[in-house]
Amino acid sequence: MSLTNKWYEILNILLVKRRVTVEELMTLTDLSKQTLRKNIQLLNDRLQETAQIVEEGKYFELKVAHLDRFQLIMSGKLKKETDFNSAGKRMAYIIRALIDAPDYILIDDLCDELQVSRGTVNKDMREIKKAIGPYGVKIVGIPNKGMQIVGDEFHFRLVILKFVYDYYSDDYPLTHDTLQWADKLAKYYKLDQVTLALLKKVIGVSVHRILKTNPMTQPIAYYKNFEYQTPILEDFMIFVEKEYRLTLGRYDQDFLSFPVNTRTTAMVSDASMKQHEADVREIFDEMMLEIQNNFMTKIDEEALFEAMKYHLMFMLNRIIFHIDVYDLFMDEIQLKYPFSFELAKVTMKAVEDDLMVTVHEVEISYLAIYFELIMQKKKGRSQDKKVAIVCSTGRGTATLIHRQLREVLGADVEIVQYSETDYLEIDSAEYLAIFSTLPLESRNGKPVIQITNLFDNELLIKEWRKLDEQRLLTKDIVDFSFAILDSQKSYLENVATMIEEWIEVGKLAPEFMPLWQERERRQTTIFDQGIGFPHTINKGSNEIVFRIGVFPEKIHEGKQYVKIVFLVGIPEYINDEIEKTLMAIYDLIFSIGQKKEYVAQISQCQSREDVLAFLMREELS
Repeated sequence: MSLTNKWYEILNILLVKRRVTVEELMTLTDLSKQTLRKNIQLLNDRLQETAQIVEEGKYFELKVAHLDRFQLIMSGKLKKETDFNSAGKRMAYIIRALIDAPDYILIDDLCDELQVSRGTVNKDMREIKKAIGPYGVKIVGIPNKGMQIVGDEFHFRLVILKFVYDYYSDDYPLTHDTLQWADKLAKYYKLDQVTLALLKKVIGVSVHRILKTNPMTQPIAYYKNFEYQTPILEDFMIFVEKEYRLTLGRYDQDFLSFPVNTRTTAMVSDASMKQHEADVREIFDEMMLEIQNNFMTKIDEEALFEAMKYHLMFMLNRIIFHIDVYDLFMDEIQLKYPFSFELAKVTMKAVEDDLMVTVHEVEISYLAIYFELIMQKKKGRSQDKKVAIVCSTGRGTATLIHRQLREVLGADVEIVQYSETDYLEIDSAEYLAIFSTLPLESRNGKPVIQITNLFDNELLIKEWRKLDEQRLLTKDIVDFSFAILDSQKSYLENVATMIEEWIEVGKLAPEFMPLWQERERRQTTIFDQGIGFPHTINKGSNEIVFRIGVFPEKIHEGKQYVKIVFLVGIPEYINDEIEKTLMAIYDLIFSIGQKKEYVAQISQCQSREDVLAFLMREELS
């Protein structure tokens, strides 16, 4: 990515998030701390008094002083001002030349026009081919004839918008009245500044291409123009035809409307969208099939479709048009709802296969929210939670602690209060944990959480989550065990051994093996980050069988590798308590899978007790 493009990436992130930690910005931009700071220093030099990115403590923050000037910068001003020393500018020139050329172009001619060496142009060509590939466009070369760009008009326009426009915006001028119309549409549809800027670019590029006798001649696959023939857009199309003396066909109108059709669903009405439900239902059903192939979990598909159908419609449009999206809470969603995120990630495979594109992780995180809303009905806290408070500092302090714990733990946890003397007499086995203002010895293996700061809710939440995760694996309805696997054997051989051992002792039904093998034939149970997750129905069982197996050294299976196996036997008959526990186990598995360090630590465990100790050390959710 060129330096200027990296600057715009930083600005776009800060526009959405406003305030970002140094580490988060490093991750999002894929830059080292030193390189990131250097980029921001250079960018601030170019922004001058218009805006500045300031570093305050652990955070970077964007502060805009002159909004009008800043909007000019965000419309591509920094790119436009660059010369051919910029790789981005050279690439834009080459792409523009290839799209506009009626015939083949020679590399030597490009070298002369750009005044750079053949080696530089060849390097630029390699970068261009890599960049435009996902847009359904390619460059072909014939010896002694030169190069030619191959694709359809829809994809050419997307490539111009993405790689050319900002450097050569003068090629796509708009009249004053057109700009006013764009502002009118933005106000009507409540478009943000980024979408308004895109709308103006789309109008400019569309008019330019049509006037050069390059209209759209084919429908855009999977695209839905939700606003086709609405009064305001019909008036706008008539205006464009008169203003620029051209004719807009149906497909050009569809393209011109896409910024409106990739917005949020806030203004959507049931009546206007009903006609599009059947098409999106087909893709939704394929997404559900991916879940069935990967997970033994039941989802209320009708409720999920009702919740996410409009989101899916706009999401598909965003994906088709390669709309860059930035999210405030992507990382938090993945960490907080690991199983829902994994469900969303798996379902996106169906979307990617249908649309033949790669889906951005931000779209996955958006989708995960809808899965979590449905999954929350299966989750929940049991009503058998009971904790004790041991306090020796007076009734007032004890009351404050009681209120604080109620706020943190929720209404379904029974809180019982004791003095230090009383504590010595009680049976601590009936309590999940003991909260105390003074140091106490643990009894009956129950954890003692010492409260050192009366108002530190965050610490209490963290400790409670650790306790919840450890308790999950010691519940009566969970048969939890641990195994060390054989790194000299394959993944399938090791899983088969884990199953055979538990069939022999009666913990898994004999039918478990063929059921797992059938699932494995349909879809591998190896997931990202070295996680194996074989799971299926355990006939006749009324408890969850959960085995963790670790490899002393990771093993490779094709392009994937495995370090940990989470084997789950799902009871044939599932009540509410079992379903809630299963959801919690799935969350636990994918919480571990999200972080390489967790996978590494678990894979070093030597016993069941080591795993439980790990859960008490780390907060996974």
